[in-house]
Amino acid sequence: MAMIKDVQVLRAIAIIFVVLLHSWMIFPKEYAYIYNSIQPVFHPNTGVELFFVLAGYFLATNLNKLDGLKSTSEKVGFMLSFSIKKIKRLSPAVYFWISVPLVMSLVSNNHKLWFTPEQMFQKAFMTYVYLTNFEYPMRPAQLYGHFWAVALEMQFFIIYPIIYILLGKRNTLYLTLFVAALMMVYRPGTENYWWWFRFDPMLWGVLCHHVITSYIDRDRLKTETRGVWWKKLFAVIVLMCALGATYTSLVNFPYFKASAASLIAIVMLILALSGNNYFFPLGSWINKPLCWIGDRSFSLYCCHIPVWMIVKQFYITFGLSQHHMYLAQLAMMIVFAQLTYKYVESILSKKPSLNKIR
Repeated sequence: MAMIKDVQVLRAIAIIFVVLLHSWMIFPKEYAYIYNSIQPVFHPNTGVELFFVLAGYFLATNLNKLDGLKSTSEKVGFMLSFSIKKIKRLSPAVYFWISVPLVMSLVSNNHKLWFTPEQMFQKAFMTYVYLTNFEYPMRPAQLYGHFWAVALEMQFFIIYPIIYILLGKRNTLYLTLFVAALMMVYRPGTENYWWWFRFDPMLWGVLCHHVITSYIDRDRLKTETRGVWWKKLFAVIVLMCALGATYTSLVNFPYFKASAASLIAIVMLILALSGNNYFFPLGSWINKPLCWIGDRSFSLYCCHIPVWMIVKQFYITFGLSQHHMYLAQLAMMIVFAQLTYKYVESILSKKPSLNKIR
């Protein structure tokens, strides 16, 4: 169980990175210098790489189940069932938090904050069909922009299993390694465009699963990675700092920086899977909150920007001072993440356990 909890902490770290990345939207102007001074050293954009590596790893866990199926029809049926479960798992929270800004654009005259209904309908439609990463680079809009990662993950989870069934496990792994290595040095499109299609962290997650299950003895892994609590904590802090530093420190290697972040995320995942509680060295006073955040990481991902905008609309409507508005935005983000997790995420599926994949 400790292993699963460590993975949940990785999800917590990933969503904290994402929220920090977008926090410029709510930072008061007088504190903006803090955000701007940290960004050149620690850029949390790579939280998405951590999410993607986890997604690729757990996708590979399910793909391994295909090896026990003999006929192509059985494999296709299994993957259709898996894809449907994935859609049912993600869609309630995604669709709910797509719809909220759309409704706000209809009932509010603040088109600067919510855009016009026509613009919102266009963007909402592309988000509903999981194509945000195609639409957003052409017409950026923060209200739906963060859904690009959900769209890309959904596309990957549909396309990659098809390739796996058509080519077989061995050939698919060769292709996976080739594409992942290629994207270290070359990516189609301009530097700003490819960023919305960086699916290679999921490929690295798949490869990580293959290496761990095929070449690493779990008992030896646990033995080799043992250590006192402060050494494990130091290792985790170094890895987190390295993950946040790749975006700016590798600015001269624009294609490689996403790959580097993915490789660091893989090391973090391997330590989480070692069973040595690398992400649980400090006791329950911090473990429980981190697991709480990890459990609700998807709800937090979906709701944080729309909730921030709703709070801002509330302050504007009632003419309230916005000096400490960011505190209300953070507090309501937590409240709505809990409500989404409890009442929305499980609408089309059973409530997920720690063993279920995101």
